[in-house]
Amino acid sequence: FAMHQDIGGRKSQEDRMTVVPCLHSGLAASFFGIFDGTVGDFCSDSVKDLIVPALLEAPAWKELVGGKAFGQAEQAKLLSSALRQAYVAADDEVVRLAADAGEDYATSTSVTVVMTDECVAAAWLGDSRIC
Repeated sequence: FAMHQDIGGRKSQEDRMTVVPCLHSGLAASFFGIFDGTVGDFCSDSVKDLIVPALLEAPAWKELVGGKAFGQAEQAKLLSSALRQAYVAADDEVVRLAADAGEDYATSTSVTVVMTDECVAAAWLGDSRIC
């Protein structure tokens, strides 16, 4: 995997990335995430570390990797639910961390993708997009 950032004319880089080539030993699944802080890097820096653990703790993810075989449609539904659950959990934790750090305003846009042998699930927040 390769990643590249271009700071452009900005004074600081607020983008953060996370790549996990193997999310689980029993399921061929990879995670890719790009997070763009919108008012500083507090949120993007935090969420890049929070999102994968939140995904792995999501009830839908645990069901997916629990040993039962799922067809493509069911796997896609579970991946979509797991990403949604991970976003909510990561957001709750960022809000808590921001309050603890005295950050009045911490936001980030994001694009995340989970790929398995059977399907691809994508999620995004804000004006980030996959082109």
